Amino acid sequence: MTDPGLATGHAGARHLHHLNHTNLSDVSEKVAAYWRERWSWASAQGRFPVVLEEFVPDARTIYCEQHLTDTGTQPTEQGELAYTSRRLSHESVPLRDLPPAVEKQLLEGSARLARTYQAVGYRGRISTDAIVRPDGQVLYTEVNAQISGSWHIYEVFAHRIVRATQAPHRTVTESHIPPHWMVPDGAAFHRALADLGLGYNRATRTGVIVSMPIIDHPTGAGGAQFTFSTVHDSPAGHAAIWHALEDRFTTTPRAAARPAERRHG
Repeated sequence: MTDPGLATGHAGARHLHHLNHTNLSDVSEKVAAYWRERWSWASAQGRFPVVLEEFVPDARTIYCEQHLTDTGTQPTEQGELAYTSRRLSHESVPLRDLPPAVEKQLLEGSARLARTYQAVGYRGRISTDAIVRPDGQVLYTEVNAQISGSWHIYEVFAHRIVRATQAPHRTVTESHIPPHWMVPDGAAFHRALADLGLGYNRATRTGVIVSMPIIDHPTGAGGAQFTFSTVHDSPAGHAAIWHALEDRFTTTPRAAARPAERRHG
């Protein structure tokens, strides 16, 4: 990195290295020197290839899942991933606000990848992951096969329980318990939902659904870890639920506990 102020907390990198340079003309040499120093570490003493990736500031991370069968391919859902402090924190479905030209790129590129996998004999679900650059260009980053971590969010929660595409539309956002929260156990979380009136309401189609089994910390010191889905009608609705739970469970000042960044690359 050359810009210490560049927001890369959502990039998922385990290590960040800032290049100490005095002018742009010496950036190439600084990069070359870094790789001379770190190549053995990065390649496991030359045993493995090294893949270089370019960080795209202010990009969005999105995906399109596909179902591959003997007779064809079919898109099942599109969503968006959000990262905070280098960890996946939120995932939202359906993906509603893409410009038509960007959505066209996403669907066409995903379909091409799906047909390629189908042609070599793969059957089942795949997730084609991509980023959207600020200029609107869609760049694919990876394909995940088999049942993905998104399948239950859209197929079970959004499609079957919430009926997210029916009017009035709803959005399902799955979140991880953030590090600055202390949730003692599952019972405490469910009590909070009851006290705050935040349990999922079938009439309003809003509220919180616990997404995955709640795993209590063996000693109780680290708190329970799990994911939960917030069903909401707008970003403001999501923020209201999030901040109510944050006020209940946070162990650090609110300033250090913001909702997930929306844009990421």
